[in-house]
Amino acid sequence: MKNAALFYLLTYSRVAKKNISLPKNTTSLIILIGALEATGFLAYGMGVNSEHTSIVAPISATFPMVTIILARIFFKERLELNQKIGIISVLCDLVSLSI
Repeated sequence: MKNAALFYLLTYSRVAKKNISLPKNTTSLIILIGALEATGFLAYGMGVNSEHTSIVAPISATFPMVTIILARIFFKERLELNQKIGIISVLCDLVSLSI
C-alpha cells in the first residue's frame, strides 16, 4: 500500500511538474522511521513464523499506545474519562485474547 502511494505521489509530481523537496534536516528522520518500520515488520514476521501468533498479534495490536504515551509526554495531553475507559477495555480484551 505504501509503495502504491509513493508511486502515485511521484507520478503526480512529474505530471503536474511540481518539485517534491524535503528540508535537509528531515532526511535522517525519514531514514530512521523507515528502518524502525522495517524492523517492526520483520519482528512481527519472525514472531508469527515461530508459531506464537496468539501472543504476537495482540502485542502488535497495541501499537497505538505508543502514540498515546508520546502525546502525554511531549504535548502534556490529558485523557478524558471515556478515553481512559476505552483504553483499559481494549488492553483487557487484548490480554484475554492472548490467554
